[in-house]
Amino acid sequence: MASVSSTRSSSASSIYGTRNVISGLASGMDTESMIENAISAYKNKISGLNQQRTKLGWQQEAYRDIITKMAGLSSKYTSYTSGTNLMSSSFFNQAVRAVANGANASKVAASGRGSSDVAINGVRQLATAATYKLNGSKLTGGTSGDYASAVGSSGFSLDEMTISSFSGTMSLNYGKDQVLSFRFSESDVFNSIEELAENMQKQLEDQSISLSSGGSKKASEMLTVEVDKVNNTISFKDKANNKVYISSASNSIKNVFDLETGEGNMSFRVADEDLTTQVSGVDYLSRSPVSITLDGVTKNVNMPTVNDILDNLDWSKVSGGENGDTAKKLREKILNGEDISSAKNRQLRDDAYIKALQANIDDKFGKLADGSSKLRVSDAMKDEKKLSEDGAVRGVQLKFEAGQKGSTFAVTSDKGKSMGFGGTQLTSYLNTNKTLKDLLGEEGLKGLETGVDKDGNTTYGLEINGVKIGEFTEKTELSTIISRINSNKDAGVNISYSKLTNEFTFTAKETGVAGNIQFSDKGLGGQAVRRSRADQ
Repeated sequence: MASVSSTRSSSASSIYGTRNVISGLASGMDTESMIENAISAYKNKISGLNQQRTKLGWQQEAYRDIITKMAGLSSKYTSYTSGTNLMSSSFFNQAVRAVANGANASKVAASGRGSSDVAINGVRQLATAATYKLNGSKLTGGTSGDYASAVGSSGFSLDEMTISSFSGTMSLNYGKDQVLSFRFSESDVFNSIEELAENMQKQLEDQSISLSSGGSKKASEMLTVEVDKVNNTISFKDKANNKVYISSASNSIKNVFDLETGEGNMSFRVADEDLTTQVSGVDYLSRSPVSITLDGVTKNVNMPTVNDILDNLDWSKVSGGENGDTAKKLREKILNGEDISSAKNRQLRDDAYIKALQANIDDKFGKLADGSSKLRVSDAMKDEKKLSEDGAVRGVQLKFEAGQKGSTFAVTSDKGKSMGFGGTQLTSYLNTNKTLKDLLGEEGLKGLETGVDKDGNTTYGLEINGVKIGEFTEKTELSTIISRINSNKDAGVNISYSKLTNEFTFTAKETGVAGNIQFSDKGLGGQAVRRSRADQ
């Protein structure tokens, strides 16, 4: 019987012949796999080179296809042997025709071509449509300069601020299974129950009720919010006598309103003095997050705290005196949220507040190469020196300005109304969903009245090119006016708004001298403005 060693030697000899090798079978090693692994890197390099060669072949085919098409274009339109050579006068001869014209054209015949060549030496000016551009910055409270800016519609006091004493939601059950809701925030300040009822009626305008006969109607057309000033009650009345009741309310609302939920409860009691409460402006806004979007980048910035104010206040300028505050007293009053006696010290406090807010913005967005802020914040009230009757500054009115030309921004906060934004957002571009009152304010609308509509609302008219666009009220949204202008065929003008440039562009629908843009000098048009091709 053969030994183990003789068997292995015989196997190796039969597989590899007489070569002096040790096979994987004989040695116990997988030499084939070892060799494959050793040369795998070279295989990958070869595969990559083959792919590059294939890609190069595809590129050559694409180049050949483009060259062929360009050669064909050149041969067809620039070759002197081609009948469609654009540089040949014969190509244009067929465009010259002898045509009979005039009152007796039907009695004569004309044929043949003119013998002269047609030559185009150049185009001096194409007929263009009249355009007029209007910067939208003034409607956002800013200026029309190179740097985008936006100013709050009002100021706020760091000493004492009025906020709503309630917030949350209230729901109504309407009919069988429809639910209507009202939403309130602390920034929604109502000075009387009439103002509260008016706001609730307006919220109904944005909701709809499905009809049993099909279709739907605005909830405001079916429900009215009525006020009984004698008993200080607000009630809901349905015009179609459907079942309506208060189904739920937030605890904050329940605590202020004397109301009960469930079937049969259609009203609640609340007095004027219960609607608002007084708080320290610094404490209320302290650490409140503000979302700032600058050139597409959004970051959250916190409003300053009391300690931020103390760290940024210029103590060397604090005034004392009989009615003033020493530095120690001023520090205590700021910490305790007490009124500051001296108007000068109050201004120092407000300056420190703005300085602290600027530091928080710079911390999030950084600064420009020259060390200036990418988004600047200032106090518009201080700039305009708006003082109350006692000589004290009325408060802080936030103004934001981009640090670079072409930059755009938006500042958003749930407490925006309390900060004087006029809403929850203050932007360098225009919100076309805002109403005329939101954009122009009561002062801006004065002198633009044209009449009164059937509901007793003051109307404001607009004419373009002598065509009446319509009558609008202070509740009309800007987007509605833009839509009316574009849909009016007789006015012959299109209007568009660009958030990128913050500009309105009026474009005449016709080109040349026939296309004019002329506003009326009454109503919303303001002073007369005319632009035509000849004017430009």
